[in-house]
Amino acid sequence: MLALLLLSVGAALDSAATAPTTGARPAPPQLKSKHLLTALRGGGSPATSIIGAVDALLMGTGLSRLDLPSDMMAALLAGQLSPQVLRNYGRLLREPFFRSASNLLLRSPFVRNRLILDPDLAIVLLVETALVVATKMVAEGNAGLGKLVGKVDFIAANLALLVIANIALVVALAPRARLGKPPTGVRRALASLPASFLQAGSFTATQRLTCLIVRTVQLGLIGAASSVFRSCVARAILEARTRITGRKDISASELEPIWSTALTNGAFVGVSISTRYQLVNAVEEWLLPKGPIGICMSAVLRCANHLVGIIMWETWMHFRRS
Repeated sequence: MLALLLLSVGAALDSAATAPTTGARPAPPQLKSKHLLTALRGGGSPATSIIGAVDALLMGTGLSRLDLPSDMMAALLAGQLSPQVLRNYGRLLREPFFRSASNLLLRSPFVRNRLILDPDLAIVLLVETALVVATKMVAEGNAGLGKLVGKVDFIAANLALLVIANIALVVALAPRARLGKPPTGVRRALASLPASFLQAGSFTATQRLTCLIVRTVQLGLIGAASSVFRSCVARAILEARTRITGRKDISASELEPIWSTALTNGAFVGVSISTRYQLVNAVEEWLLPKGPIGICMSAVLRCANHLVGIIMWETWMHFRRS
């Protein structure tokens, strides 16, 4: 449920998260296939010609027509998918984590259109997920084993929601492959922005500043939505505990208020996390193409980013309480 909520928030602002295909990890050129044009202009049955052209395009990518969802098939017929993007999608389907066609990450265009442009994003998501789990468990473990066992349901639910929210934040800042009709009006202007304000490419200072503002709002909304959902889940767990055990270990009034907490968390995500993640993305544009060494350095960088985030969060909460 939260996954759908956060992905919906991101998708609603997806025009603002679209970047042109420039930079150190650029989108492959989206050119119309000569095979497809030849088939469409040739004789014989149009359906047979198109099927043959699609099969020719998919040859060598590890994909079949059945592997492509309807929107990707339409983009393929429109000449919006390059062979490299198709190979990237085939690579994702061969990965154990993405092998199931029903996997949420690949079913969501918000996530999938970024993964097919840059499969290394999957590695970044795994690193980020591991860091979120590790830091959360260390923080909870400091309270002692007895307290940890006593609130395992709260911890498990909160951890799952934090992982989903973090995935949404990381994905929102990644460049994506543009499928479907070209944007118009305001959406077209937003689509011209970089994915993050320091992304490599020929962007103007105005575009970069606008990107920074848009990402602050976008990620702030994701952070606020995540906070509201976590608060509601905590209250639902508390009510279920009370019904099952017949006793109330903690009252709902002792929990953090929903809306003020959401405002605080959303502001922190928009100002601190958004800026730090965009700085990390800028460094990773240079690191990730270097192979295993670059991936290891990226993991160290993201670990350091989490440690800085913990310090900044404690400082943020100190000023909030004062």
